[in-house]
Amino acid sequence: MSVPASPTPRRRLPSADRRQQILDGSELLFTRQGFEAISMGDIAAHLNISRPTVYAYFTSTADILGELLDLRLGEFEERLAPLLRDLHAQPRPFATILSQLIQERPLLTLLQSGSGPAFTERRLAVFHDLERRLHQHVTPRRGARACRTCSPA
Repeated sequence: MSVPASPTPRRRLPSADRRQQILDGSELLFTRQGFEAISMGDIAAHLNISRPTVYAYFTSTADILGELLDLRLGEFEERLAPLLRDLHAQPRPFATILSQLIQERPLLTLLQSGSGPAFTERRLAVFHDLERRLHQHVTPRRGARACRTCSPA
């Protein structure tokens, strides 16, 4: 008589790894199905973990979205930082910024994954934050020569 194979035991992940797993799985679901269509239960089912585990790390899907947007925006800023250091020396500074932004598929896809009022408000906040961060780099410093694009004609 054969003994049925036991199911693969769940593996305990370190807290930081579990948190990242939830973020990664959530981002995939948000971008495939839309933010408003996803619940905490959907995330748990997708990751084969319990809902209480998801709630142990995040209070809501909006909380997860906020962290994902902050993460992606921070990554974008890190990749953009070297370009911004000598932005005023570049012949087309805003083309440089736009070119980098176009390459930010995870951030752009995430920003388009929802349409409800709360999501729209969060998306606007991200754009305002991005604008503020970029403005810090493109505003000429006192005594510095202004670039053609930043200064009025």
